[in-house]
Amino acid sequence: VTRNYFENLVQALEAGLEDVHATGQAAATSSTATSSKKGGTKSKKKHAKPSSDHTDDGWPCERCTYLNPPSVDVCSICEKSRYQT
Repeated sequence: VTRNYFENLVQALEAGLEDVHATGQAAATSSTATSSKKGGTKSKKKHAKPSSDHTDDGWPCERCTYLNPPSVDVCSICEKSRYQT
């Protein structure tokens, strides 16, 4: 399980790095970015969880907060279902 999680994490990070820089969503996908902006942590958290679970940029996982693309229904990092509570 740990190996699969790690491999998915690496793949998602490698695939998502271009998107992160292009859209400015580094705080939503990178713990380094959020830790360096301590003053904006609360506002970023609210932004990462919009009232609707579907946005143009994607949807934030409720478990790990990764911003997944709107085309997937399972988190690319932790494999939590988008609609499962």
